[in-house]
Amino acid sequence: MPLPAPALLVGLLAVLGLLLQKKKATAVVQGGIKTFAGFLILTGGAGILLGNLGSLGEAAIIAGILGFLLLVLLANAVMKTESAPQEATQA
Repeated sequence: MPLPAPALLVGLLAVLGLLLQKKKATAVVQGGIKTFAGFLILTGGAGILLGNLGSLGEAAIIAGILGFLLLVLLANAVMKTESAPQEATQA
């Protein structure tokens, strides 16, 4: 498995930032490793999430269309009740 270039780049940027802050060598190494590992976990989790959402995409589109139609129908009903003539009820 090749080393992921984006995670390595982000880890190196973290190391550079820690060096510019003149942190101790242990803090620089820990910060670089933690950033690298965190980025790998983040991208891996995002890939899993997007892979699972792909199968739900069609259902989400259908639910969105049905929701929009329901909203239009409700708005139409509200507009009809507001524009209906008010009967004068005087006793």
